[in-house]
Amino acid sequence: MTMNTGIAVLLGAMAAFRGGVEGAEYFVNKHGSDVNDGTSRAAAFLNIQKGLDAMEPGDTLTIGPGEYFENAKRSGLGNTETDTLIRAEIPGTVVLRGDAPAPEFEKVEGYRFVYAAPFDREPETVLDHAAMKLLGKRTNVAELEFEPG
Repeated sequence: MTMNTGIAVLLGAMAAFRGGVEGAEYFVNKHGSDVNDGTSRAAAFLNIQKGLDAMEPGDTLTIGPGEYFENAKRSGLGNTETDTLIRAEIPGTVVLRGDAPAPEFEKVEGYRFVYAAPFDREPETVLDHAAMKLLGKRTNVAELEFEPG
């Protein structure tokens, strides 16, 4: 009986120790807010990048269903000592698009083929969906009359 009690105490201590070593879990979902702390579904972040920024090695990021229009990156989360996990809450229900829909373009006065749209940030890349071609930067507006960009 003493041997069984010792084994039970040892297993209980191992389980408690393992629980203390595991990292935090953060949540992102479409109903969240980036002012939240992200530590529960009810207090989830809105943006994946915010969740990634909160993580340390060994933490878990759980992403709720939805389509996320953002670029997200983070380094320094992996090592051989701990497992860091980024997962969908429901497998197959998260799409990270990495793009944003463009606002409405309007013709620029004085040019035949130049159109402009207001963006709240500088575009990293522009894709012409009709031609399936990435458009590059141009040094000035006049160049756009001859080559899309």
